[in-house]
Amino acid sequence: MDIDLIKHEIGQLNQPFENRIKLFFVEKESGNYCTYYPEINDSVRESINDLVKNSLSLRLFTFKQVEYNPSITEDDTLQVSPIDGLADIPDIIDKINYENAEKDLSELVPDKITFYVIEYVLKKDSLLIFRRINKMRKIREAGFIGQMFGNQFVKIENDFFGLDGTFDILIFNGEALIINRIALERIFNMKDYFSEKTNQAMAIIKEQNRISHFEQFKEDCLSDARITKKITKLVNTKDQLPKFFNNFSGIQTVIAEFDLDINLDEKGKINYDGSKSELFEITNLMSDAYYESLLFKRKGVDPS
Repeated sequence: MDIDLIKHEIGQLNQPFENRIKLFFVEKESGNYCTYYPEINDSVRESINDLVKNSLSLRLFTFKQVEYNPSITEDDTLQVSPIDGLADIPDIIDKINYENAEKDLSELVPDKITFYVIEYVLKKDSLLIFRRINKMRKIREAGFIGQMFGNQFVKIENDFFGLDGTFDILIFNGEALIINRIALERIFNMKDYFSEKTNQAMAIIKEQNRISHFEQFKEDCLSDARITKKITKLVNTKDQLPKFFNNFSGIQTVIAEFDLDINLDEKGKINYDGSKSELFEITNLMSDAYYESLLFKRKGVDPS
C-alpha cells in the first residue's frame, strides 16, 4: 500500500472537508453489520484530519510491507493483502457508505458498537480506516467518567465515544494494510474464513486418501485455531497441496531425517493417532516446512 500517495492526497484536500471526510459507527452482532452515519461538523472533521495526518507520519508506516500470513508476523513489518477473497471484507465495505447507513441514531446503543470507520474520499480512491471501539465498559460499571470545566470536575452523564490515532486496518486501492491482526480477526469474520479454507483443504485431502482416521484428523484441524490459520496459508499458496501429494513418496525420508512423530501404515498412508505433535508435523509436511541449510547443512522448520 502506497502510504506516501495517501499522505499526498490527504495533504491536497482543502477545507472545509464536507463530503471528503466521513465517520461511521458499526455494530456487529452474529456476523451481521449495522452501520450508523452521524453528522459531524467542520471542527470535528478538522480534528479527525489532524489526527490521521499525525498518525500516518509515525515510524510504524515506514515499516516494510509483506504478504499477509495468518500464522506468523515479523518484527518491524506490516502485512498487506488484497481484499478480494479475504473473509467478508468486500461485503462490509459495501455496507459502509452513506446510502446504506442508518442516519437516525435513536436506535444506536453505544455498548453494542464494535468499531468505527473513518472514510476519506480521495482523488484515486476512498481510504477506509478501521478502529475497534474502546468502550471503557469496566470504568462505567465500576465508577464514572468526568471532565474538568475550569476548576470544577463534572460527571459526564451521557455515553461517549473516543477516537484516537491508533489504527487497526487501512483499506485503499483494493488492499488491506493490517496493523492489528487481532482486530482484523475480530472485526471481520476471520474465524469463519479460516474454517472455510480448512474445509476446502479437507476436501482435497480426503479425495487423496493418504491419511487414515481422516474424520478425526479433520475434526482436530478445525478445532485448533493455529492449525486453521496454517492451513489457510497452505490453501492460499498456489498448488501447494497438489505438490505435496505429487511428492508424497518422499515423506518417509523427511520423517526419518527429522525424527517426526508420524507413522505410516502398511499401505503407505499416514496413520494419524490424534496427538497434537503429529497434527502440527503433518501440516508442516504439507507446507514443505522442513529444510536443510545449504552452507552448514543445518536442519530446521520454517515457522510460517
